[in-house]
Amino acid sequence: MKATASVASSLSPLVDHVVIIIKENHTYDNYFGTFPHSEGDNQLGTAQNPPSGDPNHRHETWIKRDTERRYRAQYREADIPCYFALARQYTLWDHFFSEVAGPSTPSHLMLITADSPVINNPPFSSTPKNLYDLKSFPLALQKAGLTWGNYGGYAFHYIRELAALPGNHTRDLFAHQAAAGQLPSVS
Repeated sequence: MKATASVASSLSPLVDHVVIIIKENHTYDNYFGTFPHSEGDNQLGTAQNPPSGDPNHRHETWIKRDTERRYRAQYREADIPCYFALARQYTLWDHFFSEVAGPSTPSHLMLITADSPVINNPPFSSTPKNLYDLKSFPLALQKAGLTWGNYGGYAFHYIRELAALPGNHTRDLFAHQAAAGQLPSVS
C-alpha cells in the first residue's frame, strides 16, 4: 500500500480510471473458469441458470459447498455474456481471492484493507457500532494524489478514516458519473 505521488503521476498517462467490480458469492471458476486463456478450472459442471436459490454463505457450510455439484459448477459465456464482455474489454483479475471463506462484510474489508477484524455480517447500518483503525488502499490512493470513489460497498463505513470522507457515494451516482466521464481515478 505504499503509493507515492511520483508513481501516481507516472501512471496517469497510461490509465485514466480503474473500476473494481465485485460479484460476491461466486468463485472465479464459477464465472470465468471457461474464459479463454485464463487460469480457471473449465471442467466443472454447468451451473443452474437461474440458480435454484440462495446458498448458505456461512463458513460452516464450506465442506458441503465444496463437494456438492451445484456449488462447484460454472456458468458459460452464453449464461453471463455481460461479464464476459467486460472481461474481454478490460482486465480480468484472475489471481485475487479473499482470505475469508464466509459472509460479505469480512471479505469486503479484506479487499480494501487486506485485513478483517469482522468475522460475521453485522446487521446493516449506515452507522456501524464498531469503527476500526485500518490502513486501506483508498487512503493510500488519496495520499498519492489520486481520487477514489465507493459506490456501494458498505464496508467503507467500518473504517474510521474512510467513513466520513466524501468518496462514499450511492450506486445511482456511479452510472451518472460514468456516462459523464467524471469517475474518480479508482472506483
